[in-house]
Amino acid sequence: MLTPMELSCYISSHGFGHATRMVALLESLATRIPGIKVNIISTVPPFLFDSQPWLLQHYPVLTDLGFCQSDSFTIDYPATDQALETLLPYSEELINQCCEISKQSKLIVCDISPMGVVVGKRLGIPSVLLENFTWDWLYHQNEFSGPGFTRAARYFAELYGRADYHIQTEPVCNPRNPDLRCGPIARRTQKSPEEINQLLGSGKRDIVLITMGGLTSEFGPLERLAEQNDYFFVLTGQQSSRKFAPNITLLDHRTPFHHPDLINSSSLVICKAGYSTIAECSRSHTPVCCICRSDFSESPVLEEFVVNRLGGSLLSYEAFRSLGWLACLGHYCQPDKMNPPTDGGGETATFLTALL
Repeated sequence: MLTPMELSCYISSHGFGHATRMVALLESLATRIPGIKVNIISTVPPFLFDSQPWLLQHYPVLTDLGFCQSDSFTIDYPATDQALETLLPYSEELINQCCEISKQSKLIVCDISPMGVVVGKRLGIPSVLLENFTWDWLYHQNEFSGPGFTRAARYFAELYGRADYHIQTEPVCNPRNPDLRCGPIARRTQKSPEEINQLLGSGKRDIVLITMGGLTSEFGPLERLAEQNDYFFVLTGQQSSRKFAPNITLLDHRTPFHHPDLINSSSLVICKAGYSTIAECSRSHTPVCCICRSDFSESPVLEEFVVNRLGGSLLSYEAFRSLGWLACLGHYCQPDKMNPPTDGGGETATFLTALL
């Protein structure tokens, strides 16, 4: 009996976006290489990979923390600086632990943890950097310049440069000369909008999905939403899943609803500027209203993509919190012309298949 082909994926633990992008890629790769098995190395919650037929093992090892955040919009810069000082440079003990995990792998994919590059060089296994931004670029952009940020930016830049292959996926923050530049990478849907409507009990009302990706979201008075009888609101990232009002459903992170299904069933998605949600809106052609962030350098690039490629709208954080946008829901649900979706996951899977 042939041994299944093995892959190792080193994923940033910052939010859920890097992990869901990897899931989307692996969905496409598994259709091209049946039986492939994947090691996931990341501290993101294991439920993101539940029931995936390609999953070999999930190792909750921290190799990339990104930023420390107290909520969806607040970065704790001093805590991040201290955490980077503690994590970096990678210890021999941590490198050896990861080498043991990946020693049977034929290829290592990094999104965007550079530990995979280190392991690949140590074991003689090709490594692929997959990104729409890298931490060295982002750390350089921030006004907070503690010693942890400075050393991490320099250290990560050197490691990223040693990757054997480089893939950039739109929207790209810092365009380079990669081996492949592809469209947004987004997960596939599993259920039809009709099935989701029935499960939610939304009836014939337009669904408005309010999501902050993998982080808990604080929100204003929900009673204001309940007054909008023509709309059915779904809020993700809540402390528990429950029905707040006949037209409001709250969902926690462990909800059985597949996030791309919720997006595909919605008349409007209101979200922070986060890669995976915007990529999934692009794939499903769902109107999107993006909440702007002034303290995260990836955000302006994503916001420009929302407006120019998806025909979407932008909201300031203050406007979002004030709920003044409720009066404009009809407008937000009718975006300007959206560009045709592209299959970045398929493009990338084809590229990786050639390497394997």
